[in-house]
Amino acid sequence: MNTDKSDIYFNGMEQGEIDYILRISGFKPGVFPFRYPGVPISHKRMGIGDCTRLIEKVVTRIRSWGAKKLSYAGRLVLIKAVLSQLHSYWTRIFVIPLTIIDRIEGICRSYLWSGSNQYGKTPSVNWDKICKDKKHGGLGIINSRLWNTAVIGKYTSWLAMKSDHLWLRTLLPRHAFIGWLVVQNRLMTRDRLFTFGITNDMACAICSSQTETHQHLFSECTFSTHCWDLFNAWIGIQIPMAKVVDWFLKWRCKSLMKKQIIGAEIVALWYHIWKARNIARIESRVLAPRYILRQVKHDIKGRCQERKWTLKMNRLPWEPVYD
Repeated sequence: MNTDKSDIYFNGMEQGEIDYILRISGFKPGVFPFRYPGVPISHKRMGIGDCTRLIEKVVTRIRSWGAKKLSYAGRLVLIKAVLSQLHSYWTRIFVIPLTIIDRIEGICRSYLWSGSNQYGKTPSVNWDKICKDKKHGGLGIINSRLWNTAVIGKYTSWLAMKSDHLWLRTLLPRHAFIGWLVVQNRLMTRDRLFTFGITNDMACAICSSQTETHQHLFSECTFSTHCWDLFNAWIGIQIPMAKVVDWFLKWRCKSLMKKQIIGAEIVALWYHIWKARNIARIESRVLAPRYILRQVKHDIKGRCQERKWTLKMNRLPWEPVYD
């Protein structure tokens, strides 16, 4: 990989971790937003300025067609092609600002009636009527605003219904991504760093006794084992460390809220074990397992209060007492 042509992006990480990764990887830090491939990627909601490229593409396409003397039917086919490309990619990924959608529809509307991207007269037919299905008196052009809302709503609904996924709904954002990487076995443990030629030391950063793999770090290391013992005693459930995900997916819990919170607690524990590993690697000090559990309790308590679950939780007999 060419380090001169590649950047690395960080979000929600401590500066010490960022400096360490930059030092061992040789990459330079990137800045949000960036484009890949031609699409703005950002850690926050896309703004109007991020979508100017999309408008430029639409205008350029229509200008190239403007030299062609096409009938209304020909223009309609091309407009559908432009909006189809928009719908098949951009609107399926982002919530596009309404100002941008209005601008794109205005350009298409002007081209339909005048053959260019600028049209000063009042259109013969309202755009909303044009966007209706043919059987309802329209021309079958997809309404971009409604389409964007529908496809994003579909993904939102999917996320809301997937209660079995550990990293959804109840999780803190900083826990969610790390939890997902744990499930995928894609965290940069030392065995993987060795494979990439980044380090020659594969020993566990915490115990130094065995090779640092995902399995070792999260279920076999003496530090992690102690953390899990404290964690299981706290929640009153014996969760098998080596098969956490399988156990969780098969666990039949009568209370959906309980399952969500237990899932969030598991991911929080993963997050803090990984954080403790990074501290051990960078600062050469090992945190106490009781401190890890205290951090998990603090994060989960804050998350439940954020979701206004405090009163409900206090009525549940399984709810542990926070220190």
